[in-house]
Amino acid sequence: MRAHPALFAARADAQRALWELLNQGQADGERDIRFRARVLLAAFASLRWGEVTALRRCDIDLAAGTVRVRAAFTERSDGQMILGLPKSHAGLRAVSIPAAILPDLAVHLAKHTAPGPQALVPRFASSLLVLACVMFTAGSRQGG
Repeated sequence: MRAHPALFAARADAQRALWELLNQGQADGERDIRFRARVLLAAFASLRWGEVTALRRCDIDLAAGTVRVRAAFTERSDGQMILGLPKSHAGLRAVSIPAAILPDLAVHLAKHTAPGPQALVPRFASSLLVLACVMFTAGSRQGG
């Protein structure tokens, strides 16, 4: 959201601004569609990077519109990825998924996630790749 540097009074306002950027072509939500579900969950369900990367198929309930956060990846300074519990005890939670992104999640699970309840909703190779996706490259398009 570097192309839209603003403080938002509510998450709904930030979500609206992000959708507008995507629809106007000022943000890239399609660069690599394997990451779209992760970006959407991070942005619209307020999941942390480590939580999103640790999601398994069984954590996402499309019928109920929820995602269960039960684990998180942490990256050590040497680049090693460690799977453990979320940042705090409060991090173990169920989060509502906005109805607007449920179809994208369903497509992602069908195309990019292995069958079986324990299948990772594919893991990223490095945090830099995730950060690049989350930033949507909007700032670089506008020289920012």
